[in-house]
Amino acid sequence: MLNEKKILRFSARLIETPGKTLTNADLDRKFVVQYFLADDTMSIFEPPTRNSGIIGGKFLERMKVQKECGTDYSPTDCFVGAKLMIYCRCFALVEADDYTYGYMEDHCHTYPYSDFKLVVKKLKCQGEGKDEQLRNTFIERDSDGCGYLDPAELQQALYAAGIEVNAQE
Repeated sequence: MLNEKKILRFSARLIETPGKTLTNADLDRKFVVQYFLADDTMSIFEPPTRNSGIIGGKFLERMKVQKECGTDYSPTDCFVGAKLMIYCRCFALVEADDYTYGYMEDHCHTYPYSDFKLVVKKLKCQGEGKDEQLRNTFIERDSDGCGYLDPAELQQALYAAGIEVNAQE
């Protein structure tokens, strides 16, 4: 098989949706979402967390999973920042492992959020004519005054300047 043993792994958390309120315990839960490229199946498990009162383990057995619209999830639906509605639970993908990032960058024609050239082009287009606003926003967000922004500060600065990016970009 072409994609045998190729698995995209993401850290995820539950998020609230309209009509579905989560408890504080649910909001603190962490999950690992795996997408198996060989057969387009997914599995979700929860690593054990000491003294949380919730026993970790399998949350979803490996299987094909359908979106609300009835089509199966595909690899392109999985990226950092994506929200996956799986059996009435909404999972936000918050991080990926190094293999997953590398795979997406190597296959950037399939994963446009991992295409460096496309991301830079998008930022240039959205930032055109906002030079002074971006400069001021970057200075404001540089909390420690070192001249560099961490990823969270950068995302906040871009958002404050009116530039939309997702977490993967």
